[in-house]
Amino acid sequence: EAEALRQAEEQVRLAITVGDAWDAYIQARTPRWGERNLNDHIDLAREARKPLGQGKNTKAGPIAALLPLRLGELTADALEAWQTEEATTRPGSAALAYR
Repeated sequence: EAEALRQAEEQVRLAITVGDAWDAYIQARTPRWGERNLNDHIDLAREARKPLGQGKNTKAGPIAALLPLRLGELTADALEAWQTEEATTRPGSAALAYR
């Protein structure tokens, strides 16, 4: 029975995405954050947007690239590759997102 429980927990862990965990994190922390802090966290994970009318596309937040990953795929190597890629175009945002 313990092995069956472990396997069931592993199945759940493998099904949960970083996006699921991020949403739960935002929901849990929102009561403790001010509006600015909440908006900063939302911006870190926002999807790319195409503005209405004139203007250039808005780049996705640095964490957006991680959201589709399953938690089991969020390894040290995956984070290092993500950090390296993000740091090439926006080192400050990448460092903030990493923290």
